[in-house]
Amino acid sequence: MKRLALNFLVVFVIQFSLGKDTKCESNGFTCIDSEHFQQCNRNNVNNTLINSPIACPKNHICDVVNGSVTCTLINVVPISADLEDKTCTSPSKFEAPLRYQYYECVQNWFRWELVLKTCPQGELFDLSLGTCAIPPPVTKPKCKEPGKYPALQCFQYFECVRKWWWWETKLRNCPKGQAFDPFTKTCVCAGVLKCSLPSSGISCEGPGTQLGFNCSEYYDCTKFLWWWQPVLKKCPDGQIYDTKTCQCAPEAEAECSPRKCEGYKKYPAETQNQYYECTLKESGVEWELQLKNCSLGTYYSNLKEKCVFRFF
Repeated sequence: MKRLALNFLVVFVIQFSLGKDTKCESNGFTCIDSEHFQQCNRNNVNNTLINSPIACPKNHICDVVNGSVTCTLINVVPISADLEDKTCTSPSKFEAPLRYQYYECVQNWFRWELVLKTCPQGELFDLSLGTCAIPPPVTKPKCKEPGKYPALQCFQYFECVRKWWWWETKLRNCPKGQAFDPFTKTCVCAGVLKCSLPSSGISCEGPGTQLGFNCSEYYDCTKFLWWWQPVLKKCPDGQIYDTKTCQCAPEAEAECSPRKCEGYKKYPAETQNQYYECTLKESGVEWELQLKNCSLGTYYSNLKEKCVFRFF
């Protein structure tokens, strides 16, 4: 009888109810903070926590991917030169290159040091508040003055535009490879905000960069007269394109997954009289990238996705 009572007491101690906003995922775990996860009972009405919290490995954060809890490797960005110049003499926080991270001055015995930290799941660092915060809720704004607001898709935003004597709400797209930052109200690299973009071709609606088919190459949106054209460029030796910061970085510090052919599409090449084309292999089930030449006197137009004659 005593043994049964002891077992009940142990179970009672190690099981806790999850908060209302905490969800027990399909693999039976839940993130309890940015660096720890814990087993949970999905068959219980209250979704109780079971056993002790488990820490993610170093440089990993607790994340939810396709409905399952996993520890995701984060891109640890080296402390920049301007931050190294800052003297830590008291508790303070600074923004990091990735919006879901921040630098904090922490006292280590008799000295202060700058430490890179990660915001809780679903939060971004708000410099105006000096802390991590949940982005504003997504609602279509009722426009009475100029402004930009987050939309349902992370790579889009609402903009209030005046037309005659009334205001209109326009849904805008960020340039390819970018997402809308709800705090700074600007479009930034999608990787900085952990925004998953739809798979598509290369297009330019403004300045920005996009990954090429090789991690050492990227497309730079450059303005020609009144339109934008992607220009294929190479990263410096020893560097590759970092999809989290949308710029070239040392290979050991960058994260990159090359673009793949997933359907018929054309892309700009290194020279203007050539282009890449995704074509179906003879097997009929796989796609491959082929380099093709434009006919004499023509150049590839990404806007029209074909070779056209020059007029200037």
